[in-house]
Order: sequence, then C-alpha cells, then structure tokens
Amino acid sequence: MPGAREALAALRAAGRRLAIVSNFDQRLHGILRELGLRDLFEQVVIPVDCGAAKPERAIFDACLARLALPPNACVYVGDHAKLDVEAAHAAGLAAVDAGELASLADLPARLVAMENA
Repeated sequence: MPGAREALAALRAAGRRLAIVSNFDQRLHGILRELGLRDLFEQVVIPVDCGAAKPERAIFDACLARLALPPNACVYVGDHAKLDVEAAHAAGLAAVDAGELASLADLPARLVAMENA
C-alpha cells in the first residue's frame, strides 16, 4: 500500500513497537526480508506459530504474549473489516482500517489522534 515504508519508518523512529499478525504462511519472513522490512518488526506471528488464524482471538493473543503487552496497549492496522478490524476489536485491541487512509503515510498521525481522543 502506498506510504507503507514511510509509515513504518516513522513509527519506529517515534519508538513504536511493531509486529505483524498475518494469515500468510512461512514465506512471509523471506518476503519481508527481500523488501527490507523484516528488521522493522519485533514479531511476526502466522498461523503455524500458534495453531490459529484470524479472526480467531488466539493469533492476536499469541502476538500480545510475545510482546508482553496487554491488548489495550496496542493498535491493530488491517485492511479487512471482518478478519482484521472486527477480530482485533473482539480481542480487545483498538484497530485502524487501512482502507480508510489515503496513504499509510497518514497512519502515524491517525495513531496520535486516537491517543488524544
């Protein structure tokens, strides 16, 4: 999505911790490395890691456990209403629908606005 690299770099520069929860398979690790993005993420959690896939709460819980964070300290960003946004809310996380952003470069400002609301 446009602005993804910029958003991720800005979030990391601001001290944000980043992780991925995805229904993709083990190839995701290599794809992220090839794109030069893997080092931006503390954790990458896929179904094979926890025996669950979105929208199951267990995949979100696995990521939260790895990060040692409670759900209310995290925001999930996704592009699918049911598998991402609704599932994240059901797991206790705030969520942003990436489709509502003109560019992912707008994400850091959206997160600040959420914190100040």
